[in-house]
Amino acid sequence: MAEDGGTFLEEFINTTELLPNDIRRNSELMRELDKDSAENAAEIEAAEKAFVKDLSVKRMAALLPEDLTRLEDIRAKRLKSTQKNDEKIAIAEQTLDVLESFVRKLDSDLLAFEGILRSSGDFETTGAPTGQEVAVKTDVFSQDWILARVVGYNLDTGYYEVADADESKRYHLPENQVVVLNLAESQKKLSKGETVFAVYPDTTALYPATVSQAPRRSAAAPEPCVTVQFVGDADETGQTPHRSVPLRHVMRPPVQL
Repeated sequence: MAEDGGTFLEEFINTTELLPNDIRRNSELMRELDKDSAENAAEIEAAEKAFVKDLSVKRMAALLPEDLTRLEDIRAKRLKSTQKNDEKIAIAEQTLDVLESFVRKLDSDLLAFEGILRSSGDFETTGAPTGQEVAVKTDVFSQDWILARVVGYNLDTGYYEVADADESKRYHLPENQVVVLNLAESQKKLSKGETVFAVYPDTTALYPATVSQAPRRSAAAPEPCVTVQFVGDADETGQTPHRSVPLRHVMRPPVQL
């Protein structure tokens, strides 16, 4: 294991940079083999059809020497096609081995890096605190996000228990379906034109929107708010209204893994 986090990260990055080249090279090889196999298959089909057609015209009891030669040529083409397919399978299996080896190393390196972070006190193990407002996706296959609060977090499983804003339902969700709403504390400030998800006024659902005015405080609204235009919110005249939303109810689009 590397002596420090910096050296560890450099070694990890060097390893990951090689992976795309290996995969790309194997993919190109398989693509070429695929092309050769398709051409070979077309040649075999044409040769077989011509051979059968000629035999039906001759109607002879025995094959002539030239017929045997043609038949042997067809067999040779079939053998070549089989060899190409076997080669393609071997490359695919090699690619799978490379990926599996990389994943095993990734798991090992992540554990090592976790150890470095734990020893330095920089590893967060508690999840979001109880009562923290979060956006949750209750169905992994859905794109809908709702407002909720953290009830608890299981360190061993990485799952959250959350309650919806009305406290009427509770959900047991993995971390990738929970986004902590903390833009007010973020060092990267929202800017005009940026795409976000925001809680639509008088609802508990988050919808895609575009920032039309950066966050700011005012005497009328002590907490920071951001002005947005929600997607699909145009009125009967075709105009999309500008709506003010508390910054604590806004999130950047989650990264899709």
